[in-house]
Amino acid sequence: MPCERRGPANEKKNQERTARRKKFAPAMLLLGNAQTCPDIEYASGFRAVDPVLFLKKGPAMRLVVPQLEYGRATRTAVGVMVFSPEKLGLSGRRRGRFSEWALELLKHERGGA
Repeated sequence: MPCERRGPANEKKNQERTARRKKFAPAMLLLGNAQTCPDIEYASGFRAVDPVLFLKKGPAMRLVVPQLEYGRATRTAVGVMVFSPEKLGLSGRRRGRFSEWALELLKHERGGA
C-alpha cells in the first residue's frame, strides 16, 4: 500500500476534488405517491396520497407537495425542505402541472428563482 502524502499541495488537490464532487453530485428526481413510488416515502419520511415531486442532490432533499398537504409534509418529512407550488411562485394552471413544479424547483436550486 503506498504511503499517504500530506502537505499543503496535496490538501489543496483534495479540496478541489471534493468541490468537484459536490458540484457534480448525482441527482435523483422522483414523481409519484406512496403506491406508485415508495422510494419517496423511504427517502423523505412523508407518505404521499397525492402525487409529489422529490429531488435529492447530494445530501440536500427537496419535496414539492400540493398546498393541502404542505402542513403535514413539513411536520413529517424530517431533514427535507418542503415546498408547495404556491411557495415556488406558481399560479393558475401552472400549479397543477408537474413539469412546472420540476422546472421551478430546479430553478430554485440553481438560485434563479
